[in-house]
This record gives sequence, structure tokens and C-alpha cells, in this order.
Amino acid sequence: MKFKFIFLIFVFLFLSVLPAAANDNAEVFFSLLDVFEQEELIKGDGETISYGDYEDELPLLNYYRWAPFTEAENFVLSADISWVSSVERPTFSGTGCGVIFNSKDKSNHLLLSMRADGHVYITGYKDSTSFSYEKYKFGNNSPNGLIHLDLIVENKKAIVFIDGRRIFTNSALSSFGEKVGFATISGTNLDFGTKCNYSNIFMYKW
Repeated sequence: MKFKFIFLIFVFLFLSVLPAAANDNAEVFFSLLDVFEQEELIKGDGETISYGDYEDELPLLNYYRWAPFTEAENFVLSADISWVSSVERPTFSGTGCGVIFNSKDKSNHLLLSMRADGHVYITGYKDSTSFSYEKYKFGNNSPNGLIHLDLIVENKKAIVFIDGRRIFTNSALSSFGEKVGFATISGTNLDFGTKCNYSNIFMYKW
């Protein structure tokens, strides 16, 4: 597969990746895309993009905030994601970091989130009414965490890999639009709440 490689930096990001480091990480991502193509999970002749690091924090209990950075219907998103809680015992199921996709606006969107209770959730809103799908276990309770996420989305299908392990596939998701972004989910009101950091961010669109 031949990939087109573009290096971008979000206008709202605080950090940027050095080109040499981006190129090294790109080789790893390209190898992953080759595997996905061989397994017929993605299609070729798309576009590969690298983004700068992103960090956000939120101290609002039982709330999450998200910011779109691109639009894509069919894509692979790869990133190292870490979260830190300002307290040792936050609301574990309400603490974490995530990815917004298949989304239109705050009233109509999907959220894939890795939470401090060791589960992956897909939740969302349709016409401002919340809904959720089955949750999937990937680890244990921890106020601090670090995972590597590989997310494949094709229309209403999503495949989630964490630390190289396939966690689940769901082929019957809602789709409201093409906005993609990152989300911070807060499990406490104290201090900085939940802090999320996203690094080595790559996306392949087709």
C-alpha cells in the first residue's frame, strides 16, 4: 500500500512533534496499516496525517468536554492516551479520555472512552437524549493510566484495539456526521479534575 503522509499541528494544541520523531512513528503506523489492509479491515490509497500532541483538563464531575479537529467517515486513528485524576478515588467510571466520532454536534454524537474503571465505553447523544452500548473490559481501576489506542471506523462499524489487543467490534453504531475529536471525562470537581494527554497521533482516511 502506498500512503500519502501529511504533518499537521492543531491550532489549539500546546505541543508539537519534531519532524524526525514524527517520521519514526510514521513507520510504525504504516506497518500497522499494512497489517490492517492484509486483514481486509481497511482500504488502500488513502491519506495519512500526523498531528501534534494534545492536552486538556476538566474539573466538572460527571461531565465531558470535546473538541473536533477533523472530519472523516472511514478512518484509522492511532494515539498514545494517558489520563491523570487530581484525586486518588475519583468516580472511576466517570473518569477518562476518549474519541468523538460519527458526530454532528453536542446533541448528536458518539463517544468512545477509556475510563479509570478499566472499561471501554461507547456512549452518545441523539437529539440531546443519551444512550449507550455495551462496555468492554481492558484493565483495572486506576486513577492514572496509559494506553495505546488503534480505532478503525468504517461507516457504522468500529473496531477497537488497546495496546495491540483487539477489544471489540461493533457493526451497528449510530452515525450522525463526520466530526472526529478528543474528549476529557471528569470524575471529580477538585483541583484540575481529569487531565488527558494525547501523543503520537496518526490518522489514515480513505
